[in-house]
Amino acid sequence: PVVGKILKFKKIAMALSTGCKFPLEVDDDSRLRPKYNQMGAITGRFSATKKIHQLPNDDRFGIRSGFIAPPGFKIVGADFDQQELYILASVSGDQAMLDAIANGVDLHALAAKKVFGLDCELDEVKKLHPEKRKQVKEVQFGILYGSGAQSLAKKLSLSLQAAEELIDGYFAIFPQVKSFIDDTHDFTTKNGFYVDVFGRRRFFPNAQLKAKSKLNLQSKALREAQNFPIQAAAATITKLAMIRCHNHI
Repeated sequence: PVVGKILKFKKIAMALSTGCKFPLEVDDDSRLRPKYNQMGAITGRFSATKKIHQLPNDDRFGIRSGFIAPPGFKIVGADFDQQELYILASVSGDQAMLDAIANGVDLHALAAKKVFGLDCELDEVKKLHPEKRKQVKEVQFGILYGSGAQSLAKKLSLSLQAAEELIDGYFAIFPQVKSFIDDTHDFTTKNGFYVDVFGRRRFFPNAQLKAKSKLNLQSKALREAQNFPIQAAAATITKLAMIRCHNHI
């Protein structure tokens, strides 16, 4: 019973340490002016002061509603649809994934239907089999961030064998995603760096470690290398979109 209370405490603590401090950090005109760092993360992602980028999505504590535009203005929010999965499809060249995107198909629903052999239409998966879709969604995002079967098994409360079968089933549907990951690992191990589609280069010296005692460091480097071309491209695309929005306004 204590676990639920701990999770609730963590959410409240996060709200207290972020949103509840905003009123103390505003300028004399009641505006909050965080500073943004273009190179906040090595992948090119932004970071920001005043924890403005850590606002919870569900807004159960009403923190987001505390941001109000002045008279005559509006606050506009925009986001990309499954941005990182679209990038994965592009860089891997996986035809099944590209076809699904071109046809407006829910990638999580498609994977769930194929992996589990679900007897329903794609647009019914989310409603009829939410748990199966959730499992496949965890696989897809786990692959993006370099998670293995052990991590997936723990997250979904599955046996290690079941998690491995889930990942194998996923790769059977999207084989070029597996090839992309293997090629990324091979290139990074050989060269000690990787370059994303925009030419951003990141070095991974630990990917070339040979000693058995350093295998954990090498595995970590390869997981980061696997995620790098996805996250870095997403960061650049977002920045390009922000520039276009600014020019449009």
